[in-house]
Amino acid sequence: MKRFYLPVIGLLLVLSLLLRFAPGHRPEPANLPAPAPPEQSGGVLLPALPEMVAGLPLVNFYSGEAAMREITRLHNSDFPLEEGLIGRYGDGTSEAVVWISVSANTAEADRLMELMVTKMPDSPVFREEETFEAAGRTVYYVTGMGMDHYYWQDGIYIYWLAVDPPAGRGVTEAFFTG
Repeated sequence: MKRFYLPVIGLLLVLSLLLRFAPGHRPEPANLPAPAPPEQSGGVLLPALPEMVAGLPLVNFYSGEAAMREITRLHNSDFPLEEGLIGRYGDGTSEAVVWISVSANTAEADRLMELMVTKMPDSPVFREEETFEAAGRTVYYVTGMGMDHYYWQDGIYIYWLAVDPPAGRGVTEAFFTG
């Protein structure tokens, strides 16, 4: 009888794995642990990305040259960056994306933020909606391309967060309390 235990246990393990990964038996995305962003890239400390934004889990992120290339392409201009971090959030029906520019010092970050603030009124893509204070930061809210966009500065970091409406202002809270 003892010689049958191992084959039976093995068969039960195989069956449980088959059931776990069978169609319709996948775990919900919200129950999966979110990946942790890198703490340091190229000698620059990167900010932590919240695991959830507006109820959407963090599904992907990247930093380094690829992130910096995308950030400068979006600005349609060349400016100094020490590092970049991009995080994508989603649940299959809604999405949010955060782009984080990392400057060498606060003065360079101030210049980049000033460039963004002064160029925004001339943008054919974005419409300025309002400016508000949140967690001691000035947050600029614009709309365009079917999404709500928020951008702000935190020391050497410039954040741009695009999120499907109607999440509203609450999306920024995850970054201020994260």
